[in-house]
Amino acid sequence: EIIKYTFGKGLLSSLIFKNYKDKKANEVANLISAFCLKRGLLVVNTGRESIKLGPPLVIDIKTINKALKIINDSILELKEKK
Repeated sequence: EIIKYTFGKGLLSSLIFKNYKDKKANEVANLISAFCLKRGLLVVNTGRESIKLGPPLVIDIKTINKALKIINDSILELKEKK
């Protein structure tokens, strides 16, 4: 509903967003980036319709799952806002 598609190779990946309700895709990316940062996850905001994810080379599955939960919670927060 919000994510148009994803790209990735190894641990490097990006999320490309769609327009959502009255927000353009780049605004969606900006909001998701801000919500992630508020929760302690730093993502790369490209200034366009995508965010990039580049975790450290040494990372455990628990930390990856925590990051994915933060991204999911951030998307849910956007969906709940009017």
